[in-house]
Amino acid sequence: MLTDLESAINSLIDVYHNYSLLKGNYHAVYRDDLKRLLETECPKFLKKKDADTWFKELDINQDGGINFEEFLVLVIKLTAQVSTSPTKRMLSVSLSLVLTQASGESEDNFSSHEQQ
Repeated sequence: MLTDLESAINSLIDVYHNYSLLKGNYHAVYRDDLKRLLETECPKFLKKKDADTWFKELDINQDGGINFEEFLVLVIKLTAQVSTSPTKRMLSVSLSLVLTQASGESEDNFSSHEQQ
């Protein structure tokens, strides 16, 4: 049985792959799919930046797609936005723990999400 934190990490992975696989690429979310992801999964965070702005900021290697590591940058930045709101501080702490755990764990610990 997975812990709450492990389930949260798996949820992040699932969300990423739900959108990366729309174009059949396990390793990239493209501009239009990032827009769909942001509008569907976190519409409240689009108030400060639109999807195109996010895409330009996140596509660090400028390959035209958002890989999983770049997606995690999005999660970190959204978490930082949430952490400035006192009423949402608990969500921020939970997401920060998820990211800390994800950065320290190997992919072997989450075998249900091994690359295909």
